[in-house]
Amino acid sequence: SPVFRRDGADIHSDVMISVAQAILGGTARAQGLYSSIDIAIPPGIQTDHKIRLAGKGIPRVNSFGYGDHYVYIKVKIP
Repeated sequence: SPVFRRDGADIHSDVMISVAQAILGGTARAQGLYSSIDIAIPPGIQTDHKIRLAGKGIPRVNSFGYGDHYVYIKVKIP
């Protein structure tokens, strides 16, 4: 998929935010497997920061539960 990278039951994706969002914080919207997800962006976040969304990944094959969705923050430099 062009949006998601898979690692077992976990998925990884990127979210682009502005420099202002990186400095001031706020929220960003990420594409989840089944719907869009709002992510809280803490003030002062750096590019490539990893945010874990527990249980938002792919169903586990040989056990119960779901993997995690890891979102990597990418700051758009103008």
